Amino acid sequence: KPLLQLKPSSEEDYCTQLKLGPCFLGAAFSHSNTVQLYSLDNLEALPAVQLESGSLSEFTFISENTFAWCDKAGSLGVFDLREGKSRVQRFQEEWFSMDACGFNLAASSNKGMTVWDLRTMSEKRKFSEVHADHEDVTCVRFNPDYSHILVSCAEDNLMSICNVESQEEDPYILMSVEEPGLKVGFVGPNIYCVTISRYWEYQPNLDDDLAPPLLVKKLSAFELQETNPEANYFISSLSLGVQEQLLVGSHQ
Repeated sequence: KPLLQLKPSSEEDYCTQLKLGPCFLGAAFSHSNTVQLYSLDNLEALPAVQLESGSLSEFTFISENTFAWCDKAGSLGVFDLREGKSRVQRFQEEWFSMDACGFNLAASSNKGMTVWDLRTMSEKRKFSEVHADHEDVTCVRFNPDYSHILVSCAEDNLMSICNVESQEEDPYILMSVEEPGLKVGFVGPNIYCVTISRYWEYQPNLDDDLAPPLLVKKLSAFELQETNPEANYFISSLSLGVQEQLLVGSHQ
């Protein structure tokens, strides 16, 4: 018997994200644009949070009692569980991804990445020239141990590492990942990027944030299928104890 079963509100609804927060496991549902929270103590479900959105893109926890969300209609909100409502800002761009760490919140669109100060929700920095114009920046993630480091990938076949606190004019470096990027993240101290048919992993230079990282792993879907014939695509990577686990998916 599974520990938890996600139950959408209708047959058309399906879960698109699972996020682990300080006190809750959160599940986002695309059709209803709701976030369902489950207590980490007993996995008991709380009342579903109905967002002021018709096209939810992503949500991320920012504290024990709050999470941020963004959508394709240009809305960006911070939902407070104690108040039961969102503070929403609206922009003239389509948000695709978001992440938060420390006092920083970042979201991405086809105009680049924007970083806000969570204490005031004022814009802190905009990275509009990192990726090619009008190419969707599909994913952004902060380094969980260093909240000033933001990584991104986009449809322009590039991955970036940005220092959001730097006073330099161009505080970022770029790496080619040869295909449109789908997802970036961190596994231990390393950075990974998932593209349409490849998995890339880099070891950053901890002494210099903007020094070129060392490529430590590059796998293709073809190589993956040689040892795992049922696997068709890469999902992400994660650390379980001291071991790194590569998550893959199948069309079967």
